[in-house]
Amino acid sequence: MDLIVVSNRVSSLADKTNAAGGLAAALFSGMQKSGGTWFGWSGKTVTDTPGPATVTASGPAKLATIDYRESDFSDFYNGMSNGTLWPIMHNRVDLMVYDRVYREKYESINRQVAEEVAKLVREDSLIWIHDYHFLMVGTYLKQLGIKQPIGFFLHTPFPASFSIECIPRHAELFGHLLSYDLLGFQTPGDQRSFLRYANRSLFVTQLDDDTVRSAAGITSLGSFPVGINVDDYVAMAAAAQSDPQVAKLRQTIGEGSTIIGVDRLDYSKGLPQRFRAYERLWPKYPSGAKT
Repeated sequence: MDLIVVSNRVSSLADKTNAAGGLAAALFSGMQKSGGTWFGWSGKTVTDTPGPATVTASGPAKLATIDYRESDFSDFYNGMSNGTLWPIMHNRVDLMVYDRVYREKYESINRQVAEEVAKLVREDSLIWIHDYHFLMVGTYLKQLGIKQPIGFFLHTPFPASFSIECIPRHAELFGHLLSYDLLGFQTPGDQRSFLRYANRSLFVTQLDDDTVRSAAGITSLGSFPVGINVDDYVAMAAAAQSDPQVAKLRQTIGEGSTIIGVDRLDYSKGLPQRFRAYERLWPKYPSGAKT
């Protein structure tokens, strides 16, 4: 089997320190074990028409990256992906922004990705698309004649129907999910949310809890929660015991209890709520504990 994994962000499989973002970190271990090709954005934009994908060996697999057109990138990434879809996926309708141009650029990059991925497909390929950046890629791959199995995994929650319905032409956009042979979600609750929306707005025939039929064909559903490689983090914590910086930190904070978190400053992370919870719980910790 030839596995092709597609995500917006990718990571060098020869160097885990380059795994930028939760998605790339989550896929790192799996790609190391399975091999195949990891396809995504190079991190660069160009003013002219982007060239074909650059394919390089990267540890046990290949890394295939493309540039995005500069005039498309901001509207695709900051606009449609992070301005429209990210708030909706977290049911933050109040924070959603939408523009017709965002949608056009989003479609343009989804089509570009599909065209480049199609060039890598072999007879024994299995294609696995990741996350809300690429809702449309499956449709475009099938329009290009790709008949190999195509799966899609959503790393965010699947939102409530009322949230999705705030997006203009929402059924046209989310209907692209029905072009995939398999849809994967983080939790059974996300899967049920998709089914409620699909029955309500996409006019599917629900065959059972894990299968729907539409004009695009049969789509299987499943919940496949993504985890981390616990052994890696245990080893990292053990190695830190002899790190001079850790020793310096211990000396600075003394004997108090410490909670350390590493989070992106994003409303979906619940940081204000967590800080309020810490304030309520803090008296339970030993004296001398500090934030």
